Amino acid sequence: MADLDRILRGSMHENAERAPQAVDLLGKVHQRSDRLVRRRRRLTTVAAAVAVLVSGGIAAPVLMNTGRQDGPPPAARQTETTAAASPEPTTTRAVTIIPPPPSAESGPPIGTGTQVTFADGAVTPPQFPYRPGFAPVGGGFQTPLITMENGDLVGFFEAVDGDRGADVTIRVGSRKPTFDGGGAVSESSERVRGKTAVLRTVDKAQTDLHILYWQESATQWIRIDTDDTYTTTQVLEIGESLRAAGLPAVLTLRPDRIPNGLPVRTTTPSTLAFGPAEKSAISVVLRKPRALTGPTVAVGEHRGVVNGSTLSVAIDGFTLEVTVGDGYRVDNAELIRFAAGIKVSDSAEPAQS
Repeated sequence: MADLDRILRGSMHENAERAPQAVDLLGKVHQRSDRLVRRRRRLTTVAAAVAVLVSGGIAAPVLMNTGRQDGPPPAARQTETTAAASPEPTTTRAVTIIPPPPSAESGPPIGTGTQVTFADGAVTPPQFPYRPGFAPVGGGFQTPLITMENGDLVGFFEAVDGDRGADVTIRVGSRKPTFDGGGAVSESSERVRGKTAVLRTVDKAQTDLHILYWQESATQWIRIDTDDTYTTTQVLEIGESLRAAGLPAVLTLRPDRIPNGLPVRTTTPSTLAFGPAEKSAISVVLRKPRALTGPTVAVGEHRGVVNGSTLSVAIDGFTLEVTVGDGYRVDNAELIRFAAGIKVSDSAEPAQS
């Protein structure tokens, strides 16, 4: 018993030397408790973050060093995490986009050659520069009809009294007049307005035709046509009586766009054309109604058909034909837009041919 007591006392003295001081024992217990609480908070925060990332569809590896080496070594954990975060392979599929078939509105250009473009604007009617101041018989002339044909201004002066008087047609242009054959012809040299003129008489079955013409200036020729109701002397008097005037040409087809750089070449009750004197680049002709064949296109409120170099439009009981002349080119959509802006006046008349 004495030996047992001795052994116990020795062990207690030995352990007492290694035991913490009583005064610091409670503080060490609190420090350990605080470390455990902070560790649990960190683990809770990390778990919540991972849950948010996963629920949002994002795989985010989180590596955390807690000071312990539980589980596989860091290199092994890095490999496992990277493998888990790798996205699944994306499968791509080729998609072929088939464009819609081209419509007539976006069709190929019409014609070949010089490109014609258009601009907003109105046609200014050409002005006829003369008026006859003398009517031999028949009570004078009615209000004239002024037109332009292939670059030449034409004034048709109708006699008030058609039984006793005769109609007179006066042409003004930059080119010397030319004539077709038919009937016996006689010519004489005359003087009109101080210029040398030619009086040409054509023998016809019903009546003779008188044609008087001369060069008024370097850029202007004048030609007067009438019949043998008037004597040759009276025809010369009509030529001598010409007075300056500014008579506007008829304009029954009125577009709201005009071709750039192309003057009016023809304007009649049925036709409007643009281009140089020798040929038309763009022509518009009003005709009696014609059947439209082929795919139709919208031309403003109307329907039309493109055939070759011509756009035909059914409009108000007529057919409006817009043609691109030889040696010229117009974009399909531009021609349709030009045609859509043409207004036909009540005084328009369909062409005879």
